[in-house]
Amino acid sequence: MLFYQKYPPSALLKPFVECYFVWEWDIGAVPRTVDSPPNGFTSLVINYGNSYKVSDSRSSERETPTAFLSGQFTTRYQLQLGGSIGMAGIVFKPSGMSSFFKVPMYELTGERLCFESIFGKDGKELVSKIGDSPSPLSKVSLFEAFLSRQLQQANPSDLALDVAANTIVKNNGIVKMDDLLSRACMSRRNFERRFLERVGVSPKYYARLRRISRICYQMGSAQKVDWQRLIGTGDYYDQAHFIKDFRDFMGEAPSVYAENNAELFRFLDRR
Repeated sequence: MLFYQKYPPSALLKPFVECYFVWEWDIGAVPRTVDSPPNGFTSLVINYGNSYKVSDSRSSERETPTAFLSGQFTTRYQLQLGGSIGMAGIVFKPSGMSSFFKVPMYELTGERLCFESIFGKDGKELVSKIGDSPSPLSKVSLFEAFLSRQLQQANPSDLALDVAANTIVKNNGIVKMDDLLSRACMSRRNFERRFLERVGVSPKYYARLRRISRICYQMGSAQKVDWQRLIGTGDYYDQAHFIKDFRDFMGEAPSVYAENNAELFRFLDRR
């Protein structure tokens, strides 16, 4: 049986957190591969079920830490799952993680860093409590309490960059860089540098990534893909432009990806 549910953050944490999630799935003895496109969000994931492995275009299959901070991923990746899956996590807004964890986000791009090694005793305590917690809502409450404590010490700033990144998400990557620059009231060089530090990739690249993420969601939510409509809503010049951009991120033609990942689309509401 599959359980996958998202939960909204409190008003205090809404500027930083996109959602919380809990994913539980009794897969059984036959392993499954879940293919995930990049979605433009960073996350904290705690695994309280069986261990699992991950692979992507940059590296071969490897086991994930029990709890990890996940930076921006710019290509698709595959989860090799088996047995009893139990995961709970925090999905941060584009620049949300940098408000709590004072490291340049470009250092986390494409990486999964062990959460406990960064947060020590507090991290181990949270991982243990999440595993022992009896319900999804109680897990969410633990995440809320942890982030609220961290927020007291974080003193987040750089609102202009947060607004720019959130605007890209809101518009599914279809934005003009000059408009973002104008609203941020800073030079292009300074804007790009600070955006890279807070989000993990450049603003122009992030817009492309979010556009592909939205395209993958639309492909999954449609019974039959209307390719011309997809190209139009993605604001691509033509079919060739769309296919090239899709291949850059996903490594294959969109028609092949849609066919190979029909099962994923049926059971997960991807962003």
